[in-house]
Amino acid sequence: MVDFTPIFNFLWRHQISGIFFVSFFGSLIFLPCPLDFFIIGAIAMGMDAFQVLIASSVGAILASIVNYFIGLLLEKKFIIKYVSKKDLKKTENFMEKYGPPIIIGVSVTPLSIDIFSVIAGSTRMHFGLFLISIVIGRVLKNILLIYGGSEIRNIFLHRFIS
Repeated sequence: MVDFTPIFNFLWRHQISGIFFVSFFGSLIFLPCPLDFFIIGAIAMGMDAFQVLIASSVGAILASIVNYFIGLLLEKKFIIKYVSKKDLKKTENFMEKYGPPIIIGVSVTPLSIDIFSVIAGSTRMHFGLFLISIVIGRVLKNILLIYGGSEIRNIFLHRFIS
């Protein structure tokens, strides 16, 4: 079992900057991390919701941009080693047609958006559309997580403190 105590201790010591760094590094394709628990935990520990929203969203969005550019750098030549040209063309067409809703939808779910950010870059999805989609999706997800964290905090305070 993975022990997340050091990460929670880091968050407690560094508060909002800790949320930013955990969101950034946990959103990189090569360092996946279950960020949802940390955002909910930060709110449950009493961190300011608006600051957590800004720090977690900016960190995750910046990491998604890095992932997008990783996809651009991989180029199709590298990807073709692992995916057939036919499947790559299907993916490109699919991303061209449905890219923004997919990016928004996956961003809001517990699924990993990281690989989709790389795919968006490797299929040359328009960067402006990608950026708007990732901002909408990440901010929506973080609002939902913050709401969940505040509800957990309220339940704990009412049940155990009052």
